[in-house]
Amino acid sequence: MTRIATVLAALIFAGTGCVAFDRGSAQSVELAVSAGGTCTLHNRVLRFEDVPRALKTAGASGQTLINVKVPDDIPTETLRALSSRLMSAGYRRVVFSKPKHAAAGVKGN
Repeated sequence: MTRIATVLAALIFAGTGCVAFDRGSAQSVELAVSAGGTCTLHNRVLRFEDVPRALKTAGASGQTLINVKVPDDIPTETLRALSSRLMSAGYRRVVFSKPKHAAAGVKGN
């Protein structure tokens, strides 16, 4: 039993400590993008070309999760351009998310 417990403990420990962040770097950063192609980071409006530098200033590293909030009507080309710029700057953990909409209804008989 102790051997199984040791293996389980090692697996659990290894699973919780896989990602290491640089000291002082942000673990995640939220970035908002408008349909017109401007970005907002910490209440600052930025052009696409200024985003990587602003992320670095905010403490983001290549291991930082960049959570990009996008509107429903954003063109795919805009997302590709931003993704390309972030990837070329070394940001590999980029997630794009659209707003969630709640649906409510009345179930009829």
